Amino acid sequence: MSGPREFSLGRHTGLVLGAATLMLAVTTLVLWLLQPSGPVGLLVVAVGLVATGVCASLVAKASVRRSFGEEPDGSEPSD
Repeated sequence: MSGPREFSLGRHTGLVLGAATLMLAVTTLVLWLLQPSGPVGLLVVAVGLVATGVCASLVAKASVRRSFGEEPDGSEPSD
């Protein structure tokens, strides 16, 4: 496998914002399909926002690790 990629802030930002936008779109779709009442709708939105944050964080971490060559356990890659 080739070495780590050069870090691109534009690519990183695009990946993170794309993942967050996708999760918000899924949340909107769930709201549209379920059409829940007030409190249930708020719960769906809250879960969607938390899922958006988690998804964006995971994508950001994976992007940085891919660029700087860190292993998931924090160690340096072995050659």
